[in-house]
Amino acid sequence: MEFNATFIIAIFSFSVFILVMNRIYYKPVLNIINERKNLINGNYEHAKKSIEKADLLLKEKEQRLSETSQKAKSIVAKKVDETTLRAASAASGAQKQSQAEILRTKENLALEEQQISSALEDNIKDLARSITAKILGGAS
Repeated sequence: MEFNATFIIAIFSFSVFILVMNRIYYKPVLNIINERKNLINGNYEHAKKSIEKADLLLKEKEQRLSETSQKAKSIVAKKVDETTLRAASAASGAQKQSQAEILRTKENLALEEQQISSALEDNIKDLARSITAKILGGAS
């Protein structure tokens, strides 16, 4: 094997080609690849943080929803109890009022009965006197 000037020129031009390619092509491509890798890693970390934040917000929303639901149920139960008490009170008042009305009506009926009985007694006495007077007056 012979080493002549063509071989040395080929080695020299290949070395220059490698240096030129390294500066013009490989370094910029490697820089672009590294920038893309950093961008992808940054986006991945940002997405990861966003997912964690979304999970935290979702848990907080569910907790607030649960608390609000419990408060609403408590308010509804309280209003139902109040309404039940009002209805019971109104029913009790109406029952007392009806009992008082029934008692007054019974008293009025008893008074009327007594008055009618007294009037009947008076009528019977008058009738008895009239009959007695007719019998005694017709016999004499």
